[in-house]
Amino acid sequence: MIKTNKQNDIDTLIENLGIELNIDNKTLKPRTNGLLLSDEQIEILKHHNINYQTHSNLNSLIFAIEEYINEVGNYMDVTDIEELSEQLSEQNYYNNTNK
Repeated sequence: MIKTNKQNDIDTLIENLGIELNIDNKTLKPRTNGLLLSDEQIEILKHHNINYQTHSNLNSLIFAIEEYINEVGNYMDVTDIEELSEQLSEQNYYNNTNK
């Protein structure tokens, strides 16, 4: 791919700022159980020992996450999994609510 001067300037700026763009890691992908999850979301779930493969819909997965947060939230940092729960709730709303 031939980069224009503007593209080179943007790439250099991003590199100099130390910004890592990993768009592929954030892309939603269909999983074997029918859920659309990104690799990043799966890594967060794995970190907290939540098996997304046992859930066939987002409601079930969100419920499991919320149960987990309620169980360990008093003695563990659950900021990342709370943010994931919010993301999944929004995703569920926009994908599964009649508008």
